[in-house]
Amino acid sequence: ALMQLILKLMTEAEANYSTGAEKKEYVIDSINAIKGTLNYDVDMNVVSDMIDSVIIATKKINTK
Repeated sequence: ALMQLILKLMTEAEANYSTGAEKKEYVIDSINAIKGTLNYDVDMNVVSDMIDSVIIATKKINTK
């Protein structure tokens, strides 16, 4: 569920921000804003690592 949320927010960020830092900040800020409503604990370090993993994977895919 968390990964789906991160991917949704990353898609929104991609459409609305130009730099990678702005996009990542948008995703992290959005999750921080709603994490109290989720039925599970959210470790923001894990969220950051998940974002970075998706970015790395998409860069590898897009270069082939």
